[in-house]
Amino acid sequence: MSDAWLMIDSVHRLRELLQQLPRLKKNQAELQIFLKRTSKVEDLRHFFQHFRNNIDAFAEKAMPLWGTLSWASTDPTTGDPVNFTLIPGTFFPGAISSGCAFSTPEGTFVDRILLDAGAITIDLAYLADHVSEFCYWYTNWFGAQFSEAERNEHNAADMNLRIIVKNVRKASEEMKEDR
Repeated sequence: MSDAWLMIDSVHRLRELLQQLPRLKKNQAELQIFLKRTSKVEDLRHFFQHFRNNIDAFAEKAMPLWGTLSWASTDPTTGDPVNFTLIPGTFFPGAISSGCAFSTPEGTFVDRILLDAGAITIDLAYLADHVSEFCYWYTNWFGAQFSEAERNEHNAADMNLRIIVKNVRKASEEMKEDR
């Protein structure tokens, strides 16, 4: 659960930093899309920072203090869709919780990793997708902002890493099939 809240705080800080970058224009389309897609992070972080003022109200409404964390999975033995939910801070009877939404026609969960706190819900898997997509664009944008001389003069004060992981076993199997 702490990792879920750490992710919210980290994306909040990323949003703050991006809006202060000298060469990144505030009206840059990719930045605006990223900020819009991650806007719920601000609401969740604000909730988390100030929830101590509402602890009694949460207890009266039987709401978990730290929210709920739910994730969808597949039972490895049956193949059935399964929803797991972690509900910390439920030391009182009758606590309410939420879980991942299920699509009956498709037979799958709509949500992947859901953090629900107060009146705010965010799918952390989609949040990670949005961060990854923006970072891919940002890596290319950042590289284009500085000349070779500027990059050399910087002496690697800033690092921007992108690591691509390839499944070696899958690649070797594909090579065997090609033979």
